[in-house]
Amino acid sequence: MLYFILFSLFVWPDTACFLSPWFLFCPFLLAFFLLVFFFFSSFFFFHDRFIFLFLQSTQNLNLEWVNKYDNAPSMVADSSINSDSSSSSSSDSSSSSSSSSTNSDNGIIDSSSGGGCCHQKRQQPSPPPLIVGHRGALYNELENTRESFLSSYALGADAIELDVFLLKDGWLIVFHGGGTDDNAGDLSDYCILGGGKDTVATNIKDLNFEECQQLVFNPDHDVFPCTVEKYKIMKGKIPTLEEVLIDAKTYQKKVKIELKGPGTVPPVLELVEKLKVQHLCTYSSFDLSMVRLLRDLRPEQQHHHQQQHQHQYQQQEYPTGALFSNPVPDDYIQQAKNAGVNEVHLRYDTCTKNRVNEIHNAGMNSMAWFRGPVGMNQARFLDVGNEDERMYETVAATGVRQMCVNRPDVLFGMSQQQQQQQQHYYVSESSPSSSSLLSLQQ
Repeated sequence: MLYFILFSLFVWPDTACFLSPWFLFCPFLLAFFLLVFFFFSSFFFFHDRFIFLFLQSTQNLNLEWVNKYDNAPSMVADSSINSDSSSSSSSDSSSSSSSSSTNSDNGIIDSSSGGGCCHQKRQQPSPPPLIVGHRGALYNELENTRESFLSSYALGADAIELDVFLLKDGWLIVFHGGGTDDNAGDLSDYCILGGGKDTVATNIKDLNFEECQQLVFNPDHDVFPCTVEKYKIMKGKIPTLEEVLIDAKTYQKKVKIELKGPGTVPPVLELVEKLKVQHLCTYSSFDLSMVRLLRDLRPEQQHHHQQQHQHQYQQQEYPTGALFSNPVPDDYIQQAKNAGVNEVHLRYDTCTKNRVNEIHNAGMNSMAWFRGPVGMNQARFLDVGNEDERMYETVAATGVRQMCVNRPDVLFGMSQQQQQQQQHYYVSESSPSSSSLLSLQQ
């Protein structure tokens, strides 16, 4: 009825002939414009998902997630296919097995030449990655404090990661600060003096130990998650590296020491050797000259041998790691070799199966590191959450051997489930088949 009235008033005002061609054609024209409108509006709101589904259906993806930077989605995973068929395993030689590895599928389908039927083959599950607590357990306690590291141990972490600075009076303290890697140890808005409102506009390297102990963390800083109570932040104390290493020695947990600031390498080595915890410590830095200096001070022969197409690594007394952010340089393997490191640490969203294979084939160990809360909150993904199980599964599917995470409890729970699956695999493989049981009964 509304259409008849509008048509008579606006479309055909001089006549009431509702049998005219205009009257019969207008409904179809209106429906056409509505379809066009809904199509473009839906594409405007969901265009990134459409692009993701198109790329997922046309490429062999190692990871199934897309990072949204600005308005231009970019595929984080390396979509190239490994051309060296001799070095690739049967579990990832096709696109179907690539997607099944992302979904933690432990079985592969093999076409039998006799009869052409498919048989299910069981693939031995890979071991879970080593769990490293990034600055401890920073969603439970104040980051880079003894409480945070002890909480990380209690949540199941195999190791902790920390940042170490050398103060002007020679003390080694564990601290991060609010600055970037170019301005490590910055105190601006990160700490306040004596609980007051005056911002300390300096760097931690410019303080002595007594001044350092008077600092109070700013509970309103973005780097501190809201899950940590403000009173814990206000009462937090900056620990010394010696205190943290003694705790690690007590619990026999590994420590990833990120070297920050000049002059840090020699005193760190002296302290580690004094406490006799060389077997627990790994040293890393974005500044590859620092790990190169450590290798020159403590030279060692890097050994690895190949057994069944897998590199077996010998524990080094002074293992070092090269940290890389985004973008990863094209010659990162050569840079790592020039620095004499044993490990390569990639940012989680640059960690792909191809890069991990390159690291392992070069005789080095691998680790994926996750950013702090501010950086993780800035990243938006289409099909994974902020450090949820799906995100950890996606990164672990690359074959990386260590993961430095902000939520060690989540990764520990996943590791427990995977270990149960491995136990089930070994039990099922060692148990006799049904036909063997039948023969035994007979």
